[in-house]
Amino acid sequence: MTNTENVVEVISALMPNRGEIDGVEYLPGGYSNDNFRFSIDDEVFVVRIVREPNPREFEKYYANLPVAPELIAFDTSTGHMITRWVEGNVLATEQLSPAEGASYLRDLHDAIPTSITRYDVTQQIARYFESAGQPGEESSWIDRIQWREREILGCHNDLNPWNIIRSGTGMRTLDWESAGDNDPLFDVICFCSGADYEDAEFLLCAETYLGQRLSEETLRKTQAIFQLREHAWAISEINRGNDRNEIIEQRDQSIAAVKSLL
Repeated sequence: MTNTENVVEVISALMPNRGEIDGVEYLPGGYSNDNFRFSIDDEVFVVRIVREPNPREFEKYYANLPVAPELIAFDTSTGHMITRWVEGNVLATEQLSPAEGASYLRDLHDAIPTSITRYDVTQQIARYFESAGQPGEESSWIDRIQWREREILGCHNDLNPWNIIRSGTGMRTLDWESAGDNDPLFDVICFCSGADYEDAEFLLCAETYLGQRLSEETLRKTQAIFQLREHAWAISEINRGNDRNEIIEQRDQSIAAVKSLL
């Protein structure tokens, strides 16, 4: 974890001459970043410090959308950024109904522009398998799933319930590292999976979002490719030494889900 001295140094570089930095507090939960809440002159902010800094030229565009927390500063060369603190509840503690979920997803996709960058699901899966020391082993799974995009829109691509806050001023979505053009149904599947909907709720949310019936085949294939992405990310993280219990569970549960969907 980043030490407090380094946190203050990063904040000062991103927000120079803004006053005394107070109340630096670590926010647990990040896998590749360290997040800290802090205040300056009674204003409350969050700084994200990337553990392995790398250029983020596209993420800044998404992080500056009105559906994200207010962006204060973003270093595109490292990925370090500061946003205003959002008071509210993450959806991990406050679930939306399927109808509310569909409304949230429509509003989200309406706000995300296309053509900033592309999120190619199968290529990302391949990169994760390669990072895990298993290059090429994803091919047989992808061939069996036979998923194809239905349409392409600007998407978030990581709508787990810890990345969505319900505040007094509306919904705010965090962590735009994976954002890019993709099939919006992938976002719907990601959201519904994180919401732990029962099968009927899952289908209701998806069909309400789409405004039409969803074929069982399309739903199954999109669920399968999403679960394969989740498995691939987990084995990549484990290979890097990040072997938290929840990541090991994700590795095992997601590949079991893929098998059950084929």
